[in-house]
Amino acid sequence: MFDTGGLLPVDAVPDGTTLLVAGPPMAGKRSLALGLLAAGADPADAAVLVSTDSSSAAIRAEYEHAVDGPTPSIGVVDCAGDAYEGDAVDPTTRRVASPADLGAVGAATTELLDDLDGGGTDRVGLFSLTTLSVRNGDEAPIRFVHALARAVDERGGLAVLTAHSDTLERRQIERLRAFVDGTLFVRRGADGIEARLEGLDAPDEWYELSVPARVRADVTPPDPDAPATPTAAPAPASAGVDFDAFAELIERVDGDRPTLTVVNRQSPDERLERIRAFFADLDVDVRETETGTERPRDVAMLHRGPSMMAASSLSELAGGVAAATAEDDPFEQRSGPDVLEALDERVFGARGVGRQLLIDASTAIEMTAWQTGGGTLMVGFQELSRYWESPRSRRVVRRVAESGVTVNVYGAPDVVPDPDHENVTVRPDGSAEIAETWFLAYDGDGRTDRTGALVVRETEPDEYHGFWTYEPSLATDVFAYVDETYGVTDGTGQQATP
Repeated sequence: MFDTGGLLPVDAVPDGTTLLVAGPPMAGKRSLALGLLAAGADPADAAVLVSTDSSSAAIRAEYEHAVDGPTPSIGVVDCAGDAYEGDAVDPTTRRVASPADLGAVGAATTELLDDLDGGGTDRVGLFSLTTLSVRNGDEAPIRFVHALARAVDERGGLAVLTAHSDTLERRQIERLRAFVDGTLFVRRGADGIEARLEGLDAPDEWYELSVPARVRADVTPPDPDAPATPTAAPAPASAGVDFDAFAELIERVDGDRPTLTVVNRQSPDERLERIRAFFADLDVDVRETETGTERPRDVAMLHRGPSMMAASSLSELAGGVAAATAEDDPFEQRSGPDVLEALDERVFGARGVGRQLLIDASTAIEMTAWQTGGGTLMVGFQELSRYWESPRSRRVVRRVAESGVTVNVYGAPDVVPDPDHENVTVRPDGSAEIAETWFLAYDGDGRTDRTGALVVRETEPDEYHGFWTYEPSLATDVFAYVDETYGVTDGTGQQATP
């Protein structure tokens, strides 16, 4: 049995338990999850923390702060890019290039649990499922949770996962609950944090909760003389953006998306349709061509314009697609065909999508800013009423500002709100571009591993076209464009009552 440290309405949970902690962004889920993993921890135990949005140094420091007593062995699966560690090999850290590579995440988790086995119990924390869903869509993260819960049950361990209920659709939360033993719903009440546990024979009622204080990510300052990894270099200063409007930038990003060209196909139609459907979800066009020559034959080529990125046989690519979408165990390490390995997973296209997917993407950027606790976040809501009249938007902006981030809010002045916090500046603007564009741009507080941007234009009511990105050069250009074009504008409008 695992002690719950007074954080749940039950004193202990059985071995092999997987617990989902769900609630709105910035409601204390991360600290609560770390507290549950740390409760009753023994030095012989092994804790593996999967981080999709914080450096390995930060997540280690937070867990050590939560443990009351000697610290157990800690391993980190770093999917975000470590901001300060150099190239030296850390035997208790596994780096995964992207949260989209769930097979690598699962394999790294299993390897660390085996390497750190000290005869105690296994504890796994995943922060967060929202980022995995943004990078992978609906189905893959659910299969991942199923595999993780099965692995934890076989080991007699404990897993605690976090998810943002404001951004995951209700049906996703409901499906996730089918694969976990209990779901802890968290909300902000009038007097603090409130929680309700479903499952694990708990009373179905809300109770007040004292969430462990969250230690800042800089609790153990890095060595400033340590060499930085390429993803941790200071964010480049823009030398002047080379586009004149968001629409032009979106068109350029669309034009830079890779294309998959199938050459001299001999594979059956069914194989091609499976590949086509897979790449459609990745916003990659699939085309066919005949060269009139014997070779190459039955080959798929990934390219940007005339520049070749990778090539794979159609049979090999079909096998890779099947492995990526199979209902099997993502904790089994596998390598994919060159075409799948070459896909750039840092720029994501959005064509004709609705608000929910974009809320997921924007939340990932906002959470990065909040956890970094510095720098500047620029947010365009189209109309300022979409910010002021949305409790979620106001709560998120306020929490980001409270962390130390400077927040600039842009929108057409149907109302002009008074800011909720001293770090928030409202910048009304009546231009057509502002009214048509939903955007976010975060400068990463000078760190490339923390930058991010979203730019979409509303083409139909509640239907958008554009992109979001974690590519530093592109995110920096978006930030510079907003700053240069709208950074000091003034406007008029009806004053809103706070």
